[in-house]
Amino acid sequence: MESRRRISPLVTWLALSALFVIPGLIIAAESALHFSGSALDGPFQLYNALRRIAAGFRPGIDFQFFHGIGVPYAHYWLFRALGGRFQDAEMARQLIAAVVFPASLFIFFRAFTRSWTRSACLSAGSIATIHALKLLPLLFALNSMVGLRSTLPSLLPVVIYRAERRVTRVLGIGVMLGMSLFMSTEQGLAAVGAFVVVSAIAVVRRSAATRELSDAAMTLVLGLATLFVSLAIVGGVRGAVGALRYNFRLVPMDQYWFFGAPPNPFIPSWTGGITMLVGTPAIGLAFMLGVAAVIVYLRRWWRVPVTSSDRREAALTFFALYGVLSCTSLLGAFIPAYSETCWRVIICLAALELLRRADRRDPAAATPAAIPRIARVATLLIIAWVIVVNRPFRSAILSTVPHFVTQHVLSHHGFEVTGIWPQTLVMDDEVVRA
Repeated sequence: MESRRRISPLVTWLALSALFVIPGLIIAAESALHFSGSALDGPFQLYNALRRIAAGFRPGIDFQFFHGIGVPYAHYWLFRALGGRFQDAEMARQLIAAVVFPASLFIFFRAFTRSWTRSACLSAGSIATIHALKLLPLLFALNSMVGLRSTLPSLLPVVIYRAERRVTRVLGIGVMLGMSLFMSTEQGLAAVGAFVVVSAIAVVRRSAATRELSDAAMTLVLGLATLFVSLAIVGGVRGAVGALRYNFRLVPMDQYWFFGAPPNPFIPSWTGGITMLVGTPAIGLAFMLGVAAVIVYLRRWWRVPVTSSDRREAALTFFALYGVLSCTSLLGAFIPAYSETCWRVIICLAALELLRRADRRDPAAATPAAIPRIARVATLLIIAWVIVVNRPFRSAILSTVPHFVTQHVLSHHGFEVTGIWPQTLVMDDEVVRA
């Protein structure tokens, strides 16, 4: 009976998580089967790289990939398994995004709560919050695939916190930083920047300053080595040099991307930037909450003794800093998509903070298998709000899921293009024939 009491809450919260994850997978598959994606980046950017890899082209030499060359290789296995066509690239892109994001949330919360039940509860609440705030680029591939590209930096706090031995910590953080850069240049750079700041604070804060400095230096060297080796594995030494030159020299020379140019909305000055932050709540609120989180966790870290709790606060300080630094792309184009990663960080930190305060109010209930009442009620309320009020999610449950079952599972209807594409493809054929 005691075992059943332990399992029952876990099953309940896993079921509530599945209430969002399974429709998310179906929506992802529907988006791939009824393609109406952008003609610019996203679908075709990925397919271009995948078909070149399949043809034997070498990354860094024969082709480049803007977001980080690791992205097409993360999709390539499923792309080839499904058949290697455009619709297979799109299906791989959609499904991997829909799986990786909730899985990374579950891993993150499991590491910091040390409980499967609590992790399932916080994951369900976080995904529901993302639906409520309509932060769809985190949940689905769309154009930027930001949910996938921010996964490794978002799991770095897990390594910082849970790696107890010094050698393990240096190796783990170094490899994660290098792989973060391999998967996403700008997200990886934000993670490196956050690590440098946290390391500098650790050097000042601790008595063993020399050891902290050497650990940070070794970690950064290992991160760069991991990046170069990863690039060399897929493109050889020449390809690795070419990819590094493209992402860290040629792209920064394209000034408009970093400093803004019409027709993109961009920050013209410091005062203009403040006005734009105030006038765009989706961006301004994320940035302000991110800065507030940095201040709160930095102060908390500074005040705790150098113990395991010190590692926890250092990890969360890194996470908050990463969220703020991930907003750097707003300097090039002031659009809400570039604040999505910061929202991801804020939601995760808010969930941990809610659980922490609930445990303090009721220490007797603060056991790994128990979820405090406040956390349970808050999570259930946000889930109920999304189910009742959020029209896109309700439409997915009532319309998209039945359509997918009847049309694609039972009737075996395949891939089709919608939106601008039927007319566009007719025009394309005429141009090719001419």
